[in-house]
Amino acid sequence: MVAIRERDLKITVSAYLQYKMNAGELYYDRLNSGEVVVMAGQSRRRIKLCVEGTADFVVLQKTLLWDGVHATRIPACRTIFLELKSAKGRQTPEQGAFQKLVEMQGASYFIIHSFEQLQEIIP
Repeated sequence: MVAIRERDLKITVSAYLQYKMNAGELYYDRLNSGEVVVMAGQSRRRIKLCVEGTADFVVLQKTLLWDGVHATRIPACRTIFLELKSAKGRQTPEQGAFQKLVEMQGASYFIIHSFEQLQEIIP
C-alpha cells in the first residue's frame, strides 16, 4: 500500500462517493466542524458547523434487512461515518467520543487510511 496524504485521500474519497451518488447507490456529504463567518454587504454572521470530532464524511446507503422469520425483505438505511487519516494519522479524543456516540445509535464508523479500505466498506 502506497502512503497517501490525508488531503489527497479526501479528494479521492470525495470523487468515488460522488460517482456512487450519481449512480444512485448512496447519498454522502462532507462534514466540517468549527464555525465560519459569512460576510453579506455590511453585515456578517457566525455560522456554527458540526461539533468538534465529527467524522469527515457521512454516507447513507439503502439496504434490505431480513425479518428473520418470513421471506420478507425490509427496506432500511445504513448510516456510515468515515474518518480519513494518513498512514500515520491517529484519532483525537474528540473523534473517539464522536465514534462512541454514533455507534451507540446504531451507525457504522470507520477510520480509513487508504482508498482500498474504502472500497472494502463501500464496494
